[in-house]
Amino acid sequence: MLGVTLTPVAVERVAPPRPFVWARLGLIGLWLALLVGMVLVGERESSLAELRRGLASGSVDTIRVSGGLPDGARGTAIQQVRWRSHGIARVATVREVSRPDGASHGSPYPVVREDVGTRLHEEFPGLTVNREPDRWPGSTVWGFSGPGWLAGVALVAILMTLVLIVSGPPPWRATRWAWFWLMWTPVGALAFAVLSGPLWPLRPPRPGARGLTGGWAFLLSMLLAGVF
Repeated sequence: MLGVTLTPVAVERVAPPRPFVWARLGLIGLWLALLVGMVLVGERESSLAELRRGLASGSVDTIRVSGGLPDGARGTAIQQVRWRSHGIARVATVREVSRPDGASHGSPYPVVREDVGTRLHEEFPGLTVNREPDRWPGSTVWGFSGPGWLAGVALVAILMTLVLIVSGPPPWRATRWAWFWLMWTPVGALAFAVLSGPLWPLRPPRPGARGLTGGWAFLLSMLLAGVF
């Protein structure tokens, strides 16, 4: 059933044809470019609760706020607040509602009753609040929002990974089903590109070594999905 088995199996170790070796090297480059791009130009989707924890701990002292209602206006509007924590750019989206009976039911975003920048500055007087124009990302990949090319690179890398899993030589260290489940997480996708075949200076698995099966890989992918 969908390759889900918890019984260890011996994974055949066969030297792959050279085109598959080069394809894996290209795949490593694609996944690395995507992961680096997510960190450098992407923003991790976050929440006000996480921002408040950063402000309380002193790891965040500056935020950037966009959107919201003009001064004196009434109604509702979307606001975004951005900050950087532990080297990662983060963004939280809220809905500003100007009155208690404002339209807040069914909102996909947390509701705030006043400008989020003003509110946070009242809670944390030493906070620097900068204002910036509205801007919306072109794509979202693994919880990181950013320019549209991130989704393009992710799509190409996913298709290449699927092709190698399905039509490539028997992968090392895990079964095809195991790598299929793992490829949907950033760690598993990069692990497939690096570990599923020969790559200097990594040692190959021992002949007849037991590899990860689909059942354990499925459970591991669920765990990794909760982290990323």
